[in-house]
Parts: sequence; structure tokens; C-alpha cells
Amino acid sequence: MSEQAKAVASSKAVQPMQSKAKTPKSKQPKDAAPNSWAEKYKAGTIGRLIAEAIVGGKMTNEQILNAVKKEKKDAKTTYGCVAWYRSAARKAGVIK
Repeated sequence: MSEQAKAVASSKAVQPMQSKAKTPKSKQPKDAAPNSWAEKYKAGTIGRLIAEAIVGGKMTNEQILNAVKKEKKDAKTTYGCVAWYRSAARKAGVIK
């Protein structure tokens, strides 16, 4: 084997795999301000409507669902959708 071939072969030797540490997606702090949490959803969307109702704190999931259906007639929103937003608010520390 020529010197050039040896150099190429040695450069292709198995190198230890370098791990690429993934940086976690930025999350809101646990004590996020309620308004800033609701504002992360685009204005005029069902998500924003639900988030603002949850932050308001005076409506049940069922009441929020009825309000969404009244405002957005063609909405396919379910009780589970509203529950998902409430869970996200809890995880963000916006509600208890």
C-alpha cells in the first residue's frame, strides 16, 4: 500500500462518535404571567379564545366549549381540546 493510501485509510479510521447535545426547546418559566401565556396564541384564533377564558378563571371547560361554539359556528373544538389548554396552563404555572 502506498503512503498516500495509508494516509487516506488512517483518516477514515473509526472515530469515536461525537454526541450532538440537543438543546431543549425553550419553555416558559413556571411562574409565567397569565396574559403573556395567553398571548402566545395568535389573536383571533380558537386557541387564544380558550386561553383567555382559562386565564379569566371563572369558566368551566364545558362553559368555555359552549362559548367557543357560539362564537365560531364551524369550530370542531371538543371538550378534550379545552382540557388540553387547561393542562398546558397548569404546566406553565399560570393556573393551579
